[in-house]
Amino acid sequence: MAERRVEFVAGLGFSFSSDTSHNGSGDGGFAQAEYVFRPDSAVSPRLYAGALVTFPQRDSCGTPSMCDVESQIGFAGAKVRLMAPIPWVGPYLEIGFGASVGRFRTLDGPTIDESASGVVLHIPWALGLAFGRHHEYDIAFSYLYHWEPKQTGAAFAFGFGFASP
Repeated sequence: MAERRVEFVAGLGFSFSSDTSHNGSGDGGFAQAEYVFRPDSAVSPRLYAGALVTFPQRDSCGTPSMCDVESQIGFAGAKVRLMAPIPWVGPYLEIGFGASVGRFRTLDGPTIDESASGVVLHIPWALGLAFGRHHEYDIAFSYLYHWEPKQTGAAFAFGFGFASP
């Protein structure tokens, strides 16, 4: 039977307006668990689930009364990690597809006023560095791009993994 691993990831979470002409943001926390197939391979499929909770930073816009970028979501999906096959340290890129459930609010000036609740599709992607004898630790910038509420969730995250039965 092929080796599998469970990974836990946690870090500082952020949300920000996906419209490049605006700059509203929020901050909070991020946690995620992954079930990893073929963890020692350069290409490893993963199932993931987690939560992102952020609260608005009203001073991140020019008009604080017109700024509210926040999310309280749970999310899940599938992704693949493409990692450079270097012993002890492996830079990687992840991409996939998933769904978030919860509440989003993106109010950024007079032009963006979007709210969403329920199920919203997202594209997860990450840039990171796995390290350790079996690449069991990692540090990453992880993103969940939600096109419907014009919001991206992001995290600066640290993770660790261990073999699973």
